[in-house]
Amino acid sequence: MKKTVLMLTILSLLVMWGGVAVFARQAAQSESSSGSQTTPATHHAMRAAHHHARAAGENLTAKYAKGVQEFSGSISMVDASQKVVVATNSDGTPFDFAVTHGTRIEVNGKRANLDALSDQTSKQVSVKYRDALNHGLLAESIQVSE
Repeated sequence: MKKTVLMLTILSLLVMWGGVAVFARQAAQSESSSGSQTTPATHHAMRAAHHHARAAGENLTAKYAKGVQEFSGSISMVDASQKVVVATNSDGTPFDFAVTHGTRIEVNGKRANLDALSDQTSKQVSVKYRDALNHGLLAESIQVSE
């Protein structure tokens, strides 16, 4: 009887540890796959934006359902290799916008590319974007003005 109880206890512990290991592996894979698509700065800005949304009592799913949103501020940094534009709002909060092949970029009313934005730091920018939750803030259009 003691052997049976001991064997069942050991078996249940192994099953429990196996479940924890599977859960931990899935969490690590999820984290690494989302981390490969965003820079640390992007991840930080996403977390900050989501924290502000939660603090305001806003449901993130409802925020995504809003569709296109608008941002105004100034360009802080452009990382063409990572396809990220960092812009700061009037409060000094940085927001990282992922640039895709579908992002329309204009500088002073003329069509431009991401490399052209590198020369536009500190200039006023207007960004239309979607909050793609796990993929960050996806820029649909970026307009730079003097």
